[in-house]
Amino acid sequence: MDLVVEEMEWVHRSGPEAARLGMIAWGSTSGAVREAAARMTEAGLPTAVLSVELLSPLPTTAIREFVGRVDEVVVVELSFSGQFARWLRAEGVDLEGARTINRGGGDPFTAEQIIQRVRETQNERDQEVLSKGLQG
Repeated sequence: MDLVVEEMEWVHRSGPEAARLGMIAWGSTSGAVREAAARMTEAGLPTAVLSVELLSPLPTTAIREFVGRVDEVVVVELSFSGQFARWLRAEGVDLEGARTINRGGGDPFTAEQIIQRVRETQNERDQEVLSKGLQG
């Protein structure tokens, strides 16, 4: 039990409890991810975010709990090769079916870029929800 409590101090969850989409981020990407999630939730796609603040030791129990409570997972990171997603998998986090949004370069993601990438990979129903909800 103490380990779980300790781990919870190194992750921060935001968004609705009954989220369909869960996005995992770390570091400076977390702010843009939280903004994108809030806009997507407002548009009709309930989206939660887990911001990880400690990579080693990785708070795997807290991350697994988050992954288990959402229908879909997207890992967002500023890394051309997807190092964070690979690290999560290597540490035993089940990301089967998860998608990644990643890119190289030094410029940070914007919320709009994240929303656009999510739109590109969502099913038809969720694409329609996002398109209608994010107009205007």
